[in-house]
Amino acid sequence: MRAATGPGRRSLLWRVQLGVGLVLVAAYLTVVPEFLLDSAFLVIALYGTVSVLVGVRVWRPENPVPWVLLALGVVAYIVGDIVFTLHTATTGSEPPVPSPADLFYYLMYPLLGASVFLTIRRQQPGRDRAAGTDAALITVAAAVLSWTYLMAPYATDTELTTVERVASIGYPLGDLLLVALVARLMLVPGRRVPAFSLLVAALLMNLLADGRYLYQTLEGTYESHSLTDLIWLLAYVLFGTSALHPSMRQYGEQAEITQLPQSRRRLAAMAFAALSAPALILLRAGGGDPRELRVIALGCVVMFGLVLLRMSGLLDEVGSQHDQLQGAFGDLQQAQAERQLLMDRTVRAREQERTTLAANLHDGPIQRLAGVSLTLDRAMLRLDRGDASVAGELLERGQDELQAEVDALRRMMAELRPPILDEAGFEAGVRDLVADFARRTGVVADVTGALGAPLDPELETALYRVVQESLWNVAKHARAAHVRVSLTDSGGTVALTVEDDGVGFRPAASRALLRAGHFGLVGMRERLESAGGLLVVESVPREGTRLTARVPRENRQGTSAEPVRAGLATVGGAA
Repeated sequence: MRAATGPGRRSLLWRVQLGVGLVLVAAYLTVVPEFLLDSAFLVIALYGTVSVLVGVRVWRPENPVPWVLLALGVVAYIVGDIVFTLHTATTGSEPPVPSPADLFYYLMYPLLGASVFLTIRRQQPGRDRAAGTDAALITVAAAVLSWTYLMAPYATDTELTTVERVASIGYPLGDLLLVALVARLMLVPGRRVPAFSLLVAALLMNLLADGRYLYQTLEGTYESHSLTDLIWLLAYVLFGTSALHPSMRQYGEQAEITQLPQSRRRLAAMAFAALSAPALILLRAGGGDPRELRVIALGCVVMFGLVLLRMSGLLDEVGSQHDQLQGAFGDLQQAQAERQLLMDRTVRAREQERTTLAANLHDGPIQRLAGVSLTLDRAMLRLDRGDASVAGELLERGQDELQAEVDALRRMMAELRPPILDEAGFEAGVRDLVADFARRTGVVADVTGALGAPLDPELETALYRVVQESLWNVAKHARAAHVRVSLTDSGGTVALTVEDDGVGFRPAASRALLRAGHFGLVGMRERLESAGGLLVVESVPREGTRLTARVPRENRQGTSAEPVRAGLATVGGAA
């Protein structure tokens, strides 16, 4: 009982953590005395950090490094704040820029950046030029805004030393690094689990609070216990909430798709980013510094180049999709031609089979049964004459001839529908078929594996015919010394493999096989395809052949079966 309720209780941790965090933030805004505000701020930030580490401990993600780096980044900020507060309390003034506190503040950026970067690399190991271009466009737009409102005032302040300018500009530069990485993270394809959404929201709120703080500091309007502090605190709480959510184990998993589908929200974000610089020029044209306008204009040029690059990528993508559609259409036409050719051949083969069956019945069983009938008539005449000994001999001969015809008819019936499948089951039928093949050809043959449960009769017949046709091909073409037939039952899918050590061949495309008059493999494919199966032929000249047929346990005629896909795959040589 405890084992059953444990995971359920753990799944409530994030709700409890979020509720407690919101209560702490509300208390900070309403009931905490002013002289304790700095301490309360640090306590809430530390609460979020500890929540992240607890989430790693509880859920044990496959890759905990990004979460640990996230916690260390917040810890670096907390240490910087502690150093800043202690200096202010002991000296009565804020520390100079740069100071030891700034070192810890700066350390937060590479730690958070490394956390996001590792997640991106894990989710999407390959390159995505479209997502990279979109992220660059957003970053350039943010850089233009950051330069105009946050960096330029420091860069043009003649009262600051070079070191002070660089140190002051370092903060918006660090935020730009995070903007680039967070934008790229948001453009990674894949499923958006709640932990991902919570963490991205926390990162965006942290960036927003940083921007507000830097701007208010320049304007001299920043006050503690304000909206900026509220945004910061909510970000720290959400960091912990994302780590405590059960879906944090899926955060950072590799995406199953290779491209992020275009969306109106993504297009709107790109449009906003591209128009931000021109809009800024219009706002600043009246009284802006010419040097500032030149930087904005440069940003416009860069963004225009990125837009052109993105359009080029879209054109390439459209061309690639066009080529894929053309290829798919060509494959569809080829498949249709193959089906038509096979259908024509099937119709002719059916008529030929009926003609052959009728001829065989007429020339074989019917003629011989007519002979049996004559023998019986002669026996009756001998009995009428009282010649019992001759009549007995004739009756014995007639009985032998009749038994021979019964056996011949049974063999003919077995070729049409093997009765052993109905009488003894599929596995017995396959073993009997393989044993008969070994007796007739002298090839060593064996059967391994077994079915967990009987199959649908149509599936059994399809697989039986695969074995039958494969053994016929081995006897006719392979010159093999050994053949192995194996059965594998995975529960939802049954696989049958026929492997020989013969001369092998170069698998050809099904259309080429049809044109050459080889209908065996194509017929097997069509039979399996009707049951939602898959046929794989692997062969290399002088290295033998392996033929694998896979079918779903349920007969899904007329539909595509999962996880088995219909078709004929050939491996090992050129078509």
